Amino acid sequence: MKASVLAALLLILSFTSFGNVVPDKTPKSKVGLTAASYPGGHRAYSAFVSSVLTKTMHAGIGRQLPAGSYVVTLSFDINARGQVTNVTAISQNGFGLEEAAIAQFRTSGRWNPARSANGTVKTTQTQTFRFDVF
Repeated sequence: MKASVLAALLLILSFTSFGNVVPDKTPKSKVGLTAASYPGGHRAYSAFVSSVLTKTMHAGIGRQLPAGSYVVTLSFDINARGQVTNVTAISQNGFGLEEAAIAQFRTSGRWNPARSANGTVKTTQTQTFRFDVF
């Protein structure tokens, strides 16, 4: 019962995630590169990130994650065909947090690849998940 209440409380209070998504704008660099984007736009990406965050928190709680603030940061490539590859953890929290986030992030499906003047290109992005355990 305590674990269920704790998980529900964490879920409600901890949906804080920061990433590289800029809503309603297509980011462009000085060299004319349009960043890769998640299919379905900002709302769909936010739902996906919330799912990853929830499953990551549950994995940590299942491994007796102590109270505290946690940051899980992933790096990943989106190739010219829009496939997510080379998902790696930058952070090292332990308790299965990074492994759970990587496993879930690999299920993101095909993205809209980055574009340059010469067509689609591979890009590397990072995503940070922040949450607190009480």
